[in-house]
Amino acid sequence: MSEVRIRLKNGLREIELEGDRLLVEELLARYAPWVQAAALQAPGVPVPSVPDPLDSDLSASELRLDRSAPQPRVSSSFQVRSTLTFTDFLQLKSPQSLLERLLVLAYFLEKYQQRLRYTPAELQAFWRETWPTEALESSLWQEALDAGFLEWETPEALTLTYRGHVHVHDGLA
Repeated sequence: MSEVRIRLKNGLREIELEGDRLLVEELLARYAPWVQAAALQAPGVPVPSVPDPLDSDLSASELRLDRSAPQPRVSSSFQVRSTLTFTDFLQLKSPQSLLERLLVLAYFLEKYQQRLRYTPAELQAFWRETWPTEALESSLWQEALDAGFLEWETPEALTLTYRGHVHVHDGLA
């Protein structure tokens, strides 16, 4: 699976898509004309909503749509937000070693909780929550520092390096 992220903005219209490459390409093909239509309209004139796929020349079977079912309309303020729990992320990445667990934890904090830096005490607390029977030894994050996966962002706080991001994103599961 290759993850892709794209953002289009034209005037007041903006769309951001993120996810699997095939899904993003499909959604981009569907909504790009909607974003582009904003440039063709005179100022103050409302831009029509996303065209209904049922109005196209393609048959329902080609579109894989059931014509009898009502089709939802997408508003101009459409946003997709999904929450991923650490348990789900852990299951997705399946770390095999303690070092990989630490890196998955750091990656989750940065990517899904928007915590760009964290103290060893914060890592320790989150670790204890997830693995109460296993201690997070300081030698483990020292190993991550020595391997170039973590670095000190400030004298008190750690952050993942590019190498750490790539290792978790591309290297696990």
